[in-house]
Order: sequence, then structure tokens, then C-alpha cells
Amino acid sequence: MAGSTNGGLEQGEAVSEHDLRADYSEEGPSFEAQVKGPAVALWLCGCAFSFVGLMGLGITTAGALSKWSTDFCLAMAWTGMIVVWGTLILRGASQMWDGRQYRRAIIVAILAIAPLPCAVAGIVSLPVGVWALMVLFRPDVRAHFEAVARAGRGDPLPTDTPTRQ
Repeated sequence: MAGSTNGGLEQGEAVSEHDLRADYSEEGPSFEAQVKGPAVALWLCGCAFSFVGLMGLGITTAGALSKWSTDFCLAMAWTGMIVVWGTLILRGASQMWDGRQYRRAIIVAILAIAPLPCAVAGIVSLPVGVWALMVLFRPDVRAHFEAVARAGRGDPLPTDTPTRQ
């Protein structure tokens, strides 16, 4: 056991200048650390939607070479909608990762929650969309999006220090 019986240090004992309180930050995780996981998961969902849609377009086109019918038109429209859905999710996930377009990130998370063109995908995309919304509704994450938007418009960023007059 370190230290002497009177609470002081014994001869030859090392003294650490490191303050253990500095190991714990009051701020919490950074914006990138909070947004990275849901953004990547949304991006993967968007890739999956796009891939399934493109496969459907290929299969529908290959099967329709022998006949042209109303079913073919419906299948092409439906699979095209899946591709567009996936592309929207991909684009929104990329902007979520960059901290841009807060509204678009919210819309994309909702699109992942309610995958209308491909309801089976909801098994995976529903939890991802809920996770993304939970992260996006955090005040510090929203503040980061707003700060990036202000900087993009050229508005001055708020500071905690008063300005001189």
C-alpha cells in the first residue's frame, strides 16, 4: 500500500502530476462519434435498397423481352421507386455524416422507418431509422447542424466570449 501511516508519501514513492478529473469530459462524445454509426447504417440501407431495385429492374427487363404488358409497366415503376428510395437514403446519409441539411437527415431517417416500396426491408431499416432519429434529436447534434448551416450562409458563429465595444 502506497503512502505512510500519517497520510504522506514514503521515501522513493513516485508522485503523479496527472489529475484524474481531466480524464472525464463533461461535453460527451463529439458530433462525429455520435453521427457516424447511424449515418453508416443508413448508407448501407440505401445501398441495399438501390441494389434490390436495380436487380429487380434487371429481372423485370429480362423477363419482359418476350412480352409487353401492364404488369411489366407496374413492375418497372415499382422497382424504379425502390431505386429512387435507396438513392434518397444514400444522399441523406452522406449529408448526415457531413453535418449538413438537418431536415434532409430527418426525412431520410423517416424514409428508413417506413420503407414503402419494399416493406420487407423494414426489418433492418426500421431500427436504423429510429436510431438515426434518436441521434438527430439530441440538442448538441442539432446545434452542430445549425452551426454548419450558419457558417455556410456566412453568418457569424456565436462565441461564448463577449466582444469589445
